[in-house]
Amino acid sequence: LHLDSLLGAFVASPDSLRTLDVNSADAETLSAHPYLRYSQAKAIYLLRRKYVRLESIDDLRRIPELDSTTLSRLHYYLRFD
Repeated sequence: LHLDSLLGAFVASPDSLRTLDVNSADAETLSAHPYLRYSQAKAIYLLRRKYVRLESIDDLRRIPELDSTTLSRLHYYLRFD
């Protein structure tokens, strides 16, 4: 079985993504995301508690546990309502 023959069977669209609201999710909810370890999720939660509200993915750059690769992967899955 060749991988190219399977590509037509998979469809992904931005409308089908489920996103997490960073400003309301607790550490456990955030850590359920496959790109986040619990320590990273807890750091996001603590940053939010310190600043009350996070505005964008750029605010998460303050967290040493989140490198640029992780942040670039996450930006599709997080929202800042």
